[in-house]
Amino acid sequence: GTAGNVVANRLSENPSHSVLVLEAGGSNAGVLDIIVPFFGTRATRNTPQDWNYTMIPQTASNGRSLAYASLFHCAFR
Repeated sequence: GTAGNVVANRLSENPSHSVLVLEAGGSNAGVLDIIVPFFGTRATRNTPQDWNYTMIPQTASNGRSLAYASLFHCAFR
């Protein structure tokens, strides 16, 4: 997720550290659903951007979810 970039940024503040961030998957160059803010909601199930991550229901969430939280965070900075 996006937290990896935050950690990498903090680690790179120390000049004695060198940091490389690798992202999984191929290039999304030219994919408007990724490039244009708010088009990201179209990158849903059964698309190349869907890695089909699933999890078991969490009892503490009371039926709530945070779908696409990272995506929308970048659009509202």
